Amino acid sequence: MKRKDQSKNLLLIEAAKKDDTAHIKQLLANGADINGQDSTGLTPLMAAVLNNQKEMVAFLLTNSADKEVRNKDGQTSLSLSVFFGFHDIATFLLTEKANPNTKDKNGVTPLMVAILIDREEITKLLLTHGADVSIRDCHDMTAADYARIMEKEDLQKLIGDRENKIAASSIKDPLPDMDLEALLAQFETATEKHFKDFRKKRNLPYRKITGPSDLTP
Repeated sequence: MKRKDQSKNLLLIEAAKKDDTAHIKQLLANGADINGQDSTGLTPLMAAVLNNQKEMVAFLLTNSADKEVRNKDGQTSLSLSVFFGFHDIATFLLTEKANPNTKDKNGVTPLMVAILIDREEITKLLLTHGADVSIRDCHDMTAADYARIMEKEDLQKLIGDRENKIAASSIKDPLPDMDLEALLAQFETATEKHFKDFRKKRNLPYRKITGPSDLTP
């Protein structure tokens, strides 16, 4: 990247920090990259998040800021909003379809971060927006493991409830109401046809199925 372009990008980040919409518009008109990063991977959107500036976040998203860009630690704008406990901004980003299941360089998700810093409301928020409780970090730990280690009984219950809900949803629906006699008759007809064909191919005499012993070809 040319030094001049990088300079514009750095100015854009500073303008986002200062909530200076007019300057941002000017810089964008002059070719600054709305997703440009500094040496730490910070973007204008991340800068707005870190300064808890919801209106600036909305403005940048309207101008095509990428919610999923990561800094050098693998954190996204959502991850940062969760870490600093900015509930309103986290809510806004999730409403704008930010991915709740991104992993930083240590495999830590926003949900795990919320548990680590004891943010029950943000934990609920993430679960509501599809946070995956089964994801494992680089130490093979899940969100439930984080809750147990942190001795957060209320969060353990939240995670446990979600795990139970997922388990329940994976169970197949029972068979619809059927006429059992008709179902057995269909099975017997299909089974008898199979063995009749089997014996015919092998020039064996056909015998009608009358019980389990007759199911041997």
